Amino acid sequence: DKSYTCKSEVHAKRDAIISYECGFPNKEDVKAVIYDNGELCFEGSGDIVSYQNGYPWIKYTNDEECPLPITSVTFEETVTPQSLDYYFENMTTLEYCGRIPESTMFMVGTFMNCTELKNGANWTQCKNLTNITSCYQGCNNILYIPAIPQYVKVADYCFMDCWFLNEAPDMQYAVSIESATGMFMNCTRLNDILSLPINLGYAKDMFNGCINLQEMPEIPGNVVTMSNMFNGCTNLVGGSGVSYSSGNINSTYATTDKYLTFER
Repeated sequence: DKSYTCKSEVHAKRDAIISYECGFPNKEDVKAVIYDNGELCFEGSGDIVSYQNGYPWIKYTNDEECPLPITSVTFEETVTPQSLDYYFENMTTLEYCGRIPESTMFMVGTFMNCTELKNGANWTQCKNLTNITSCYQGCNNILYIPAIPQYVKVADYCFMDCWFLNEAPDMQYAVSIESATGMFMNCTRLNDILSLPINLGYAKDMFNGCINLQEMPEIPGNVVTMSNMFNGCTNLVGGSGVSYSSGNINSTYATTDKYLTFER
């Protein structure tokens, strides 16, 4: 309706406070710039370096002389990292991260213990992403995670201790996931799982401690081990048509007090 109008103010002005050269193999090709609005922006072109002893922007936020909290992370489209392993680990002030560059292959521990994150970063375009181990582990307040990309193979402990996560991310197209050990361990509010990856092999502790999970998803036939998979799921009421190939099911339902049926 053209009779309605709306005016919005966008505070786009920002001043750079400090920057770090972090390109690879040429450090000067990419810079991590911290702005006075709390944004950490990766600017330039090409891959970025992997640090061995922590990332300099995290040290900066903990510097008593420059106590500027980083609240958001962005990447210019020309920045093409392969690995974001532990890049924002323990950044407890981080509230937002938008698009993950599609070149990214590894996100091990990327947002571990980012306790202010409410929504997961958009990684749906990351066709090369294979390992998301512990990516969001300890993100206690996260509410939403976008669908897991198709070629992810390892998701061990990815969402462990995400206490406020009600619904598991869509795994319908995540057909490559083989290992999901402890993937949703201690997600105490998790109550909805749409489906499990069809090629899942290792599901040990996958939903251990998910006390509000009520309906058991269908277990794929390729599962090798599911020990403690539903241990502690005290509200699980069961499921039908459950099958698995072989392997260890010790303590799968150890503290589940509801009636369950499954077949082998």
